[in-house]
Amino acid sequence: MNRGRHRGGPRLGALPVGLAVAAASACGLFGPTSDDFVIAVDSIGGPLAVSAAVAFDQRLYGMVGPNGCYSLREVRMTRSPASAEVTVVGRRRNGAVCTQEPVYLGGVAVTIVPPVMDPFTLRVRQPDGSTLTKTIRVVSQQAP
Repeated sequence: MNRGRHRGGPRLGALPVGLAVAAASACGLFGPTSDDFVIAVDSIGGPLAVSAAVAFDQRLYGMVGPNGCYSLREVRMTRSPASAEVTVVGRRRNGAVCTQEPVYLGGVAVTIVPPVMDPFTLRVRQPDGSTLTKTIRVVSQQAP
């Protein structure tokens, strides 16, 4: 007697459930996922000459992304007295409902605090590995 036992091929009852879970996670149904990326900076604004004793800002411009799923995550900076290396990091939300308006950096400020040497070079890393560079003259403060 064969009570309650399945005969024949393997049981496939769990297969549809497993496929549904895999499909739901791939579509972001368990919540949005996100990816980080390097934002392309297309221009740097700010003074071309600064005092050696005073902090100064340089402003970064560029498009973060084509819609509201894109946002600025952070600005990473490594410094020496002669230069700053900057990477602007964005975040893209996947599987989320987003506005259709483009998102821009809009002049995000990078503050450079003394000590600085002349000339001071600001290098902004681009997504393709190249850099956008700006050289700023630093004038010493002399006693009157």
